[in-house]
Amino acid sequence: MKLLLIIMTFQKFKMCIAALMLLCSNLVVAHHAMEVHYLTDDESIIVKQGLVKNFSLLDPHSYLVVTVEEQSETTDWVLEGRSRVMLTRSGWRFDMLKPGATVHFTVYPARSGEPAGRILSIEVNGEIYCSDRCDLLGIETPELSDSALTKNTIVVSSLSD
Repeated sequence: MKLLLIIMTFQKFKMCIAALMLLCSNLVVAHHAMEVHYLTDDESIIVKQGLVKNFSLLDPHSYLVVTVEEQSETTDWVLEGRSRVMLTRSGWRFDMLKPGATVHFTVYPARSGEPAGRILSIEVNGEIYCSDRCDLLGIETPELSDSALTKNTIVVSSLSD
């Protein structure tokens, strides 16, 4: 009888652990879902220009801080990008965004209203680099340019003058 009670208690314990694991799995998905932190509808997309303050090509998320000047006020925008691995596969390089460089960025804005966003693309030195949702920009496949091949990078598109 005592053995049966121990087995039943152990079974209940296993069920509790399984339920707890299921509850926690939703938190993991929510952390990595853009919709939790950013407005991801096409009407919310923001395009701005500013000066690079800091660029960190990291895993699991890369960050770009851009100082934007509007109406004589400066604001630092904190922009989140995909992982280092994903961005380098798309042509991003550690040295491509040096402090002081002018950059145009397209982002999904933060739900909080803070000056922050999830990077869709950036344009620097006449070249566009895609992060997320390249299809929104009308870019279906990356095009290789001669200079990109020599630098071992993939340039998504070049802007003409």
